[in-house]
Amino acid sequence: MPPVLWAEIFTVPLEPGRFLVYAPLRQAAFVANSHLVNFLAALQDGRFDAEADPDGALVEFLRRLEIVDGGPETLPITSFEGVPEATSVTLFLTTACNLRCTYCYASAGDTPVKSMPLDVARRGIDFVAANAVRKQVPAFEINYHGGGEPSAN
Repeated sequence: MPPVLWAEIFTVPLEPGRFLVYAPLRQAAFVANSHLVNFLAALQDGRFDAEADPDGALVEFLRRLEIVDGGPETLPITSFEGVPEATSVTLFLTTACNLRCTYCYASAGDTPVKSMPLDVARRGIDFVAANAVRKQVPAFEINYHGGGEPSAN
């Protein structure tokens, strides 16, 4: 029985002859050469060329990742009912920054400084803490992110 492609896959060119192959619902990503990308394209079209994988190593690799012969993918939940009961909050505390990192995507410190009021942060933390208690979850998360250095606020 020929192998069957069971995963939604994406290929992203990296450089000539090298590609990132990504199967998000299988939680798999790897770098491949043109041969493997063409092999996957043929499988996607329902064609299996045994000569392209004479020792079966490609098919075995793809089976281990459940990209081939893995059965239907479990789709993510896309609709929710009821009131959200988040147990994680991400606080964007400030746009202030004194670091001037050359790789900073936010150009932090180059715009007028804005800071999250303390009462807003407390309301967010209280909300997820109360949800964790109500859901009997042993922990909740507080994350810090944003367009600045969180410890500057």
